[in-house]
Amino acid sequence: WNLVGEGSSLLETLLYHCMVMDWLSLALGVLHGKNPASIGPIDSLKGHLGSVQ
Repeated sequence: WNLVGEGSSLLETLLYHCMVMDWLSLALGVLHGKNPASIGPIDSLKGHLGSVQ
């Protein structure tokens, strides 16, 4: 596998790939009928982590 991204430095290239993957996950969520703005799983994780302490 070889990923080629835009950017003149390693940091710019990494941020470019993060942005592309963010848009990709958004598009895949919509294609699979999911609400990409839903934060239910994040709230559940926060609740679980809060009870662990």
